Amino acid sequence: MSKKKILIVLIILTSTVANAGPYVSLPSAAQLNADIEKFGAKQVLWDRLWEDEKVFYQLIAKVSSGDAEWVAVAVKLRAVSDAGASELLEMAMSRALAKHPVNVLSVLSSYYNPGVFSVEDICSGAMLFDSPESQIDKWRSEAISAVSGVNVVSLEEMKALCMKYLSKLE
Repeated sequence: MSKKKILIVLIILTSTVANAGPYVSLPSAAQLNADIEKFGAKQVLWDRLWEDEKVFYQLIAKVSSGDAEWVAVAVKLRAVSDAGASELLEMAMSRALAKHPVNVLSVLSSYYNPGVFSVEDICSGAMLFDSPESQIDKWRSEAISAVSGVNVVSLEEMKALCMKYLSKLE
């Protein structure tokens, strides 16, 4: 094969990889992290996840599980999300709080700053506003129980702030 043909093949392969389309199904958290490293969080969020509502909602379900790998993915995507995507990611993180509070508390910010998850947004359950009252009450009860059970010294300040917001809901 001539050098010219090899160069053309490399250019085609490079442009195909750089412009990867939407995911057909949600990849693993490890694969998403690799794609974020390779393409950047902005491209992964907007060109690969947001393009297919089904795939994006699969992501929201995984983040809602509170699994540390999925929480880490959410943090990276939140840094580049707009209002719509941010609300869904915040809703997922609020749900995750009741399941794995240590994973969630460890990534919260004590003050509001664009691009990060704030303790107020997550612990107030603000993004659960569309849920029926009975679901919000159930979430609040589960979140209070989960957060009050956290015994990690480095998270004591965040735990106290979170409990303050959870208590305001009662």
